[in-house]
Amino acid sequence: MFSKKTVPGRTGDETITVFKSNGLAIQNSAAAKLDYRRVMETGAGTTVDF
Repeated sequence: MFSKKTVPGRTGDETITVFKSNGLAIQNSAAAKLDYRRVMETGAGTTVDF
């Protein structure tokens, strides 16, 4: 889901993100590709080294 509202991301180390896959792997991959493309186009993402 995308929102034009600016909302805070994680607010601390105790904050987690949970992902539940309910579809086929190909559906998840397609959605992730679209999300990644949109983030790269808008500069909305943050690179995290791990």
